Amino acid sequence: MHVSTVDALPSDGLDAVVLAVATDVPAPEPFRGLVETATARGEVKTKSGHLALLHDRDTRVIGVGMGDATAVTAEALRVAAAHAAARASALGAKTIHWLAPD
Repeated sequence: MHVSTVDALPSDGLDAVVLAVATDVPAPEPFRGLVETATARGEVKTKSGHLALLHDRDTRVIGVGMGDATAVTAEALRVAAAHAAARASALGAKTIHWLAPD
């Protein structure tokens, strides 16, 4: 599996997008509205380790709970990335893009 961290999404080859979801940090565009709606429904949670699978048209969006943004560590990011990659792989994704917050 190929994993990359990006500031902007490529126009093609998008199997899955991973978003870190942390307390008081808005999701990056273009998925902010999707994540806010799913959070309001209880599908997305900021709890550390929580995974949520969403869809934006044909794109899989995996939200990974990171807890309090001020307490996120490199180790927490590594673990979150591993969980997201495993979930994406189970869904058949070959490439995932970790979209950095705005």
